Amino acid sequence: MTTEYAGPLAADSLLSTSEAARLAGVTPSTMKRWADEGIIDCERTAGGHRRFRRGALERLLRQVSAPVTHNVVGDQWVEALVEGAHHTTVSRLFELRQQEGSWSGAADALRPVLTALGEAWRSGSITVAEEHLATECFLRAIAQVCLSLPTRRDPRRALLATAEGEAHELGLRLAELCLRERQWRSVWLGNNTPTESLVEHIESADLDLVIVSASPWIASPERLQEITSRLQAVCTRRNVTLVLAGEGSWPTTETAARVSTYREFDRLLTMIA
Repeated sequence: MTTEYAGPLAADSLLSTSEAARLAGVTPSTMKRWADEGIIDCERTAGGHRRFRRGALERLLRQVSAPVTHNVVGDQWVEALVEGAHHTTVSRLFELRQQEGSWSGAADALRPVLTALGEAWRSGSITVAEEHLATECFLRAIAQVCLSLPTRRDPRRALLATAEGEAHELGLRLAELCLRERQWRSVWLGNNTPTESLVEHIESADLDLVIVSASPWIASPERLQEITSRLQAVCTRRNVTLVLAGEGSWPTTETAARVSTYREFDRLLTMIA
C-alpha cells in the first residue's frame, strides 16, 4: 500500500481499479466502464490512473438494484466472450443447465448476457469487431452443446429464421437448445431471411413449427405486420404452428404464438408434441 492510501479499512481509502474490481466481484474492465458511465465516481492520479473511494464502492454494492446485478453477470460473460474463451463458455453453459434444471431455464438465465452484449456494443464499450468475436464465440459454444444432445430417429421439425432485415440470431440459438432438449430437429434458414424465401420453404417442407425472430430496433411495426400476414397465411394452409419471437413490435394475432420466456416456449413444445 502506497502513501496515497488512507488504509485498507478506511471508508475514504483509495483503491486501484484491480482492487476495486476484486471487492466488487467484477472484472477490471467492468470497473472502468462503471466509472466511464458515471455509475461510480473515480479520481485520477497524476499519471491518469483511476482510483476509487472504498466507501463509495461499498455504498454502490449495498444499493445495487436487480437490473444492475444482471448487468454485472452479463458483463462477466461478455468479458470471456470477447476474449474468445470457447471452452470456458461451454463449461459455463453446462454449469448453468445444472443449476436451472433445464435448457429452457438456462436460456432464461442467459437473457441478461444478451442484454449486456447489446448494451456494450451500443454504448461503445466494445468495438464492432469485439462484438462480432463475442457473438461468434457464443454461437460456437451453443452449437457444440446442441451437438452433444441426443435426437430421435424421426423427430419433429422446427424451422428457425430471423425476419427480413434482422441479423441477430443469438436468441434463436438459445431456442434451439430448448428444441434439442425435447429432441426436435432444427431447420435453419439463417438470419435476414427474405420473406418470400421463407414462405416458399414453408410451402414445400415438412414442418411442425416455424419460429421467426425480430429485435426491437430492426424492423418497423408496419413491416412486421406485413411479414406476419404472409407467414400466417402459409402456416394456416400447411397446418404449422407459427411463433413470433424476440422483442420486436410484432402485431397481436390469434393464429400465432407469442412467448415471453424460454420456459413458456418449452411448454408450447410439450403441447404441440
